[in-house]
Amino acid sequence: MADQKILIIFNPRAGRNYPNNYRAAFLKQLSAYLPNTIFDWLETNYDLNQQLSALDLNNYTKIIVIGGDGTVKQTAEYILKHDLKTPLAIIPQGSANVLAGSLGIPFSQQDAIKVAALGKEKIIDVGLVNNEHYFLVGLSVGLLSQAVLETKALAKNRWGIFAYLLTLLKQVKPKQTLFNFQLDGQNYQVSGNTLLITNTFSLLKMKPRYWSDYTDGLLEVMVTQNKFIFGFLPIFLLAWLKRGPVPGLFVKTGRTVDVAQQSFDNLTVQLDGEQLEIKKIKATILPQRLRVITK
Repeated sequence: MADQKILIIFNPRAGRNYPNNYRAAFLKQLSAYLPNTIFDWLETNYDLNQQLSALDLNNYTKIIVIGGDGTVKQTAEYILKHDLKTPLAIIPQGSANVLAGSLGIPFSQQDAIKVAALGKEKIIDVGLVNNEHYFLVGLSVGLLSQAVLETKALAKNRWGIFAYLLTLLKQVKPKQTLFNFQLDGQNYQVSGNTLLITNTFSLLKMKPRYWSDYTDGLLEVMVTQNKFIFGFLPIFLLAWLKRGPVPGLFVKTGRTVDVAQQSFDNLTVQLDGEQLEIKKIKATILPQRLRVITK
């Protein structure tokens, strides 16, 4: 008799080509860690929300997502909107895998399967925009948003996170914008090329030295202020290596962020990798809202 039942959500379009025996090989390894377990396999189509609606997720002790940040976000959003307590495990197979990296989940599939099977449950914060759009990683306005959305799927599958860098380098000179926003009721005016509101932030599993935490109940508000494309390099290097303030990078933390509409009119807005068409930006943090499986 099975002692638990697990749903596995597989996105065959995420990251790479999969062999014909991929499902059998995956389940064989997972079963070695979790004997006497029932596994339901759901291959995603272009309406994952509808697929999940056809299931009773309360019947599962765990949900494992094989895919990139987009697939994880869609699944997490469904869990959040339906106030489910089912924990979410991740097998990172996307191009950036920012969420998995921030949680310390291995990028090696073999190691990630072990974490998904035997890891511990952790409850993390979630961001919310306009009381409607959930986000796990963050929202951005401006140049970096444009680069994320302009990067082609083929390039992402081939080059991973470096594909975004190649797209960014095609820009001649970053456009500067005066970003007006309120952070916990205090007004700010900061000039730069990109405004970011993040729940956490990592690149290649590395997080900044003195900010970015999924469980601190805070959002990070950042503005990149470099006037030339190659100025991103020292900003990110120092953010990862330096404990104090970083030249060219405005950083503050808070719980609620209101961005003036004129600050993002005619600029690209993206939320966890997807373009967002909105008339206002009010971001809030929802502490301790999503259960995930980590090391």
